[in-house]
Amino acid sequence: MPLNTYDALPGILRSNGYDTAAFHPYKGGFWNRNTVYNHFGFNHFYTEKDFTGEVVGWAVNDKDFFLQSLEKMKELKKPFQATMIALTNHHPYVIPEKYKKLNTAGYNEKMFQNYLNGVHFVDEAVGTFVDQLKKEGLWETSVIVFYGDHDNALMTENGDMMKFLKVKKSGL
Repeated sequence: MPLNTYDALPGILRSNGYDTAAFHPYKGGFWNRNTVYNHFGFNHFYTEKDFTGEVVGWAVNDKDFFLQSLEKMKELKKPFQATMIALTNHHPYVIPEKYKKLNTAGYNEKMFQNYLNGVHFVDEAVGTFVDQLKKEGLWETSVIVFYGDHDNALMTENGDMMKFLKVKKSGL
């Protein structure tokens, strides 16, 4: 609920002198974030209106998103906590041909092929982001956590993901 009080990490850190920011290159009202993030303890919330670049999937691609977020992080009061929600490799995994670098021959499902190439694209974006954190002197004072908000929805019986993972049953 948007008016509830939460014991969330951003609020705890904010009460201990941290500047806190959330970065999400999507609509600020999605999941009521414009309202609820303040109740979580975020001082700043950057949304799709704060980022520019080529859209890949749902939002500006992760390479542009990460680097533009880093520029905004440099303006935050130190110490700071930043939460980033990236979207390039989100279902339905729409990856332009120019970003497909992996040989996915042997897999039949177009969505799975796009998923693999999307993961590769995001891996490169993360690598560039880490390089820039180091260059800007933020690497040694940063804690980076990556997680997915849900599974990839590709674990179908006899599907390409099962073949890729070399498993017979998904357990789902």
